[in-house]
Amino acid sequence: MGEPLFKVTDIVERRRVTPGGRIQKYYEVHFTTLHGGSATVEVSEADFVADKVADAIMPLAETIEAMLTPVKIE
Repeated sequence: MGEPLFKVTDIVERRRVTPGGRIQKYYEVHFTTLHGGSATVEVSEADFVADKVADAIMPLAETIEAMLTPVKIE
């Protein structure tokens, strides 16, 4: 098995006020990819479990890796 596609590097808990005046907690999850790309995803408090966070990160990590991985020209 190879290296993981991404590594979470930081998690920041945030709060915002909804238009209805309620306070909503969410998380900014920062990560880096295998070839050095980095990005952040926002995850709701309800979805802040390992599997759902990985599901939120994976499509973006795959896109970043596709842009950073060298392409062999034949």
